[in-house]
Amino acid sequence: MSDYKMKLSVIVPTYNTEQYLRRCLDSIVNQTFTPYEVVVINDGSTDSTEEILREFKESYSFFNYVNVPNGGPGKARNFALTMVTGDHVMFFDSDDFLNLHAFAKCNEMIGKYDPDMLIFDYLRYFPDEDKYTYPNHDKFLYNGLITNSEKIKKSLLSIHTMFTTRLVFRTDFLQSNNIRYGDGYYYEDFEFWTNAAVSCGRLVTLYAPLYSVQANAQSLTRTKTDSIKHAVEYINGLKAAKVYVDNQSTAVRRTFSTYAARKFTHYYNTRIPAYYKIHFLKSYLRVMGSYPVPKLESETGRLHTLRKLRGKTGSLLNRQLYRAYLHEMIRRYILKHNESPKPVTSITANRRYYENDGHVVKPVVLFTGFYYEYVGNSKYLFEQLLSSGFKYDFYFASKDVQVPDRYRVDPDSDRFYELLYTSAVVLFEGWIPGRFKRPEGKIWINLWHGTPYKRLTFDSNEHDICKRDKNHKKLSFNSLNKMSYICTDNAYVKKYFESGFMFDASRLLAFGYPRVKYLIDNKDNEQLKKELRQKFGFKDSDYIISYLPDLRDYNYKTNIDKCDFNYLLDEKAFADSIPFDFKMISKSMPCDVKTEISNIRDDIETQNLLLISNCLITDYSSVMFDALAIDIPVLIIEKDYEKYELSRGLQDDIRTDLSPFTADNERELAEILLSYDTAGTAYQNLKNRYCYKPDADGNYIEFITKCIQQADIQN
Repeated sequence: MSDYKMKLSVIVPTYNTEQYLRRCLDSIVNQTFTPYEVVVINDGSTDSTEEILREFKESYSFFNYVNVPNGGPGKARNFALTMVTGDHVMFFDSDDFLNLHAFAKCNEMIGKYDPDMLIFDYLRYFPDEDKYTYPNHDKFLYNGLITNSEKIKKSLLSIHTMFTTRLVFRTDFLQSNNIRYGDGYYYEDFEFWTNAAVSCGRLVTLYAPLYSVQANAQSLTRTKTDSIKHAVEYINGLKAAKVYVDNQSTAVRRTFSTYAARKFTHYYNTRIPAYYKIHFLKSYLRVMGSYPVPKLESETGRLHTLRKLRGKTGSLLNRQLYRAYLHEMIRRYILKHNESPKPVTSITANRRYYENDGHVVKPVVLFTGFYYEYVGNSKYLFEQLLSSGFKYDFYFASKDVQVPDRYRVDPDSDRFYELLYTSAVVLFEGWIPGRFKRPEGKIWINLWHGTPYKRLTFDSNEHDICKRDKNHKKLSFNSLNKMSYICTDNAYVKKYFESGFMFDASRLLAFGYPRVKYLIDNKDNEQLKKELRQKFGFKDSDYIISYLPDLRDYNYKTNIDKCDFNYLLDEKAFADSIPFDFKMISKSMPCDVKTEISNIRDDIETQNLLLISNCLITDYSSVMFDALAIDIPVLIIEKDYEKYELSRGLQDDIRTDLSPFTADNERELAEILLSYDTAGTAYQNLKNRYCYKPDADGNYIEFITKCIQQADIQN
């Protein structure tokens, strides 16, 4: 429901966090979706916390706070639950903060699915280094909606760390199941989480790291490791949580046992004094000894703990943990001896140049192209530099002989890595390889490759990709995090990148795409169009329709004989509805072995194909906005909308704007073509909103020059 607006109550307990509180509250009150109410429980703070809270209360009508005697975060949250009046509630820690679009994303999913709980992912923030890491431990988040209660329990109880500040709950769900925090001990959210997990009947996952957890060495759970407090309170929390799992299935109890054993080994190593370790072990046995054998992952520290525990006690816990350890050793041995050797040459060279030359800055520009191909935005910006008299050295990493020898660099060479880490400006187009690390003082600009109709990385769970590639989100985040700037086609579409990439709007450059500038510059170049048609064997009188479908996530890493190609255009059915002859051209993609298009032309570059085309047919490809920029009729064929929406999803507002030109079958598509009006309001609105404009907000060459001039050049 696009018009849905949840009444979200945000609960924030705080105790002496004046250093971080303003940042936390700013991230809540400045959301693109305004919360219904914010309730802060000042848990006996003795610093300037109340002064800060008073400022926010005076500035925001939905903001309130209450002072209470210090009783711990669990007690504070439980008290706040008796106060809030919203239909949904979210808990917050006062030293953490949110992505700007977090509430809006949650509202969209809640409006669509009406879950008991919604869970999203998180980042860890290290303030001393001002850096983020994406743990990306919880791999079930791609699911979207989960209604199978057994799957919900196993998913939530298998989570890497049970903290409740990454969820939105339906308030009546918490009330009707009496879900409350533990009172007066460190691990107060353990029993809350467990009760919620076994009570939930409808869970929605949002696979985006919207919440940033600050790594705080002074937090309650990281201090007092020289006392027995952590040991005693973990066991208390475990007892309270276990009550909700005792009557569950064997599979659910094993999942809980795995989580408990994993945390036990971690705390045994890091939070328990040496003199109390055996007592902690025996206490754990008394609580969990009857539970199924856990399945522990291959984390070296935890396996080492299990190894040390062997022989320390003859208890069931010893046998239980040692069995898990032994099974893991066998699994790792099998994997090790079945792995194929990995090439290390390029990785070694990359590391060597990063470590040795990463501090050197030279007045040089390096293009890496679209995965080292001489195409797209990279090609056309490179050609602009060639013709502009650009005064600095520049190079293009590619093996394509279209790049002049003077400027071409082999991407497998040492020279490439030298330039990668010494050039003041490096230009990419697409995802940055994981082995590349941006050094201090270098500007890395991503030209990207199109205005998105489909949802970008963190606006979509990317269900099929994440299901088949468990590290996809983490790798995407790491790649995005290396970029200094990302380029967009105009200022209006920046919002899709800001939300989908979780990227600061100030680092989005609305300069327009160089490949679209090439189209606009040659839109009326009839001589060039005539030459291109002759070059590729077409007559001036030929009516050319380009068919450029997008790839499908649901075919990702799927054997070709098992792929679903029902989304492809049926050329014959379309032609039978058109009362004139035409030539249909398609460029090859991995799916083309299944197409019925009679004329697949790899020898025609996409931009030149658009220049000689009378019409474009596509589905979800950003190439449609290139065509719109030069007034080519664009037809959208959506034969698999429901399946595509589940797999990735589309931007709803763009889909609404495209609806006059969209059909779900070939006959309707032909009818749209026969009555097409590029001068009409619907078409011109599309063009004005989403396409490149000649008076773009900036100039690439001027910007790159400025970056070089401001760099700390070292020869």
